Amino acid sequence: MGKNRVRVVALVLLVLYIGFIIYTTLLCREPKEYREYNFQLFWSYQRFFDDVRPQGQQILLNILFFILFGALVPFCVDDSWKRNLVFTVASACLLSGTVEFLQLLYRLGFAEFDDVFDNTIGAAIGAFAVLMLGRVKRGK
Repeated sequence: MGKNRVRVVALVLLVLYIGFIIYTTLLCREPKEYREYNFQLFWSYQRFFDDVRPQGQQILLNILFFILFGALVPFCVDDSWKRNLVFTVASACLLSGTVEFLQLLYRLGFAEFDDVFDNTIGAAIGAFAVLMLGRVKRGK
């Protein structure tokens, strides 16, 4: 498959996945009576280390949620692998931060910085895996 065709397919999949993210985090939720938030960075990790097991599952799910996003973005951007990784991480952080802001604004969920951190880590893992596989494939 040609490079342009791969880029188009990746872009379509990325747009669909962003739509999925928006649907699951914003559109399918009912507003609550009050805003729920915690802006203390790494509070969820503290709870996890205090042996609150469901918190660890939530952290893992947030990381996994953005791995596909991170794996698709590098196919849509034609640049060096380092710039690709930086762009992917920055765009994941922006998307996740926007979702958290909208959840807070419209009372659609629990807004927190830890979700942005976890989602960004997931995107970085996805991008790094794709970029390293590409380097291995090219023999570098």
